[in-house]
Amino acid sequence: MTVLRPGSWRHYLKLQFWDIAGQERFPLLTRAYYRFVRGCIVMFDITRPETFQRAMMWKRSLDLNTQTDSGGKVPCILVANKADLKNHAVTYSEVEALCQACGFSEWTMTSVKDGSMVKETVSYLLDVILQRSSVEYEPSEFDLVDHEVIQLQQDHSQRVKGAGPGLAGSCCSSAGFSLRV
Repeated sequence: MTVLRPGSWRHYLKLQFWDIAGQERFPLLTRAYYRFVRGCIVMFDITRPETFQRAMMWKRSLDLNTQTDSGGKVPCILVANKADLKNHAVTYSEVEALCQACGFSEWTMTSVKDGSMVKETVSYLLDVILQRSSVEYEPSEFDLVDHEVIQLQQDHSQRVKGAGPGLAGSCCSSAGFSLRV
């Protein structure tokens, strides 16, 4: 777990990113990931329509297994990844329709490969979480001091043989980016 103090926010945040890598085969395992969830990013590959279809299932699962402190839906952003590629198999209108039908907070396109819109997407989600949160942060011994900075950046250190650039290639890894001190 990493603690972050963003410059423009007045809160300390503990961020933990879990990539369950579409593990539909392990529903009991994924329920454990939903515990204490404050926000979610459902990412699909815009070049592979089958991953787009599964986004609806993941959003339903999130809604069934989580809620905010006030009993509402946990904020969730739908992310179309691989914006750097030209062979999009899903149209913007299809993404917009799914976003509306499933109650996603917002949707965007990113490229984890080149880093475009990754930082902005995470920042947006954190803003939404903070706006809806009723939980006050209690400082702890694990807090970073003011001069320490964490940047969101693509993580090339966890490459696995056969995985694409920047991909960890395994279940339960970072979602293509990591928090670095």
